[in-house]
Amino acid sequence: MTKRNQLGSLVARMFQDPIAWMECCLKIRSKTGNLIPFRLNNFQRQLVNAVMEDLTTKGRSFLVVLKGRQLGVSTVCRGLMLWRALHRNGQQCTIVAHELGLVRQNISMLRDMLEMPVAMGYPSPDVMSDSRILWYKIGSSILPRVPAGKSEGRGMPINFVHATEVDFYDSIQDGTWERFVGGLLPAIPKKGSIFIVESTCQGRKALYDLYTKSLAPNSEWRHLFFPWYEEEQYISDNRNELSGNELALRKKYNLTDGQINFWADFSRQCGELMALREYPFCIEDAFAVSGSKSLITARLVEQ
Repeated sequence: MTKRNQLGSLVARMFQDPIAWMECCLKIRSKTGNLIPFRLNNFQRQLVNAVMEDLTTKGRSFLVVLKGRQLGVSTVCRGLMLWRALHRNGQQCTIVAHELGLVRQNISMLRDMLEMPVAMGYPSPDVMSDSRILWYKIGSSILPRVPAGKSEGRGMPINFVHATEVDFYDSIQDGTWERFVGGLLPAIPKKGSIFIVESTCQGRKALYDLYTKSLAPNSEWRHLFFPWYEEEQYISDNRNELSGNELALRKKYNLTDGQINFWADFSRQCGELMALREYPFCIEDAFAVSGSKSLITARLVEQ
């Protein structure tokens, strides 16, 4: 095979395989501040595979992601958005957060990721500011924003939406989530679009609404749950005197001493209700918590 044919084969693979493209072309900033090659973890691979499967079988992908903290979901959503914007012309993408600081943080991370694709011959953005990234030649854009309400999707189709920390949207104003999603949905095309919604659970809010929808027959929504204890970083060398409930959790989920002591450490510092919300063992745990000061969980009310 000639070098030209090899290059053509590689380009074709990158067009079809976002995981291969991200690991070949993207770098991310580590917790130590250094730029390192992007190597997807198991959670990130599951998310990308779910999106690609939905696009193949349904024509578009609507995902609601329930998770523990710091599992790399937002990072892989940014990488997937860049893959889509650079490999298909005319892609209008948006990252939505509940506060301006989080929006700007997403743009900063996208800037880090964009260095390698440009070096490999992908077009550099014509505009890259705190409020937008634009490629005039290919007609694609990434527009990060704070949820505004019913007018969010007016004026143009939106091909890729990543809505992060959606359970906090109502901290802007009560009903923000409903107004936001109600205005956005009509702007999302029926074919080829991606809509990923994720958050740390805050009880029965936006995630619960979409998770419930995902359970309905023939729902366009699909849910993914990523438990915290499948992430290897969440261990502690401390040795706590475990409560009866903690001993039961260790047995039920087959946890190591390091894992249950990590959870017990957090629970003792922030309270068990907060621990269930930030690091849920199962979907029901996340939704049984309506707030860090709740006296009675939703699960007990139902019982």
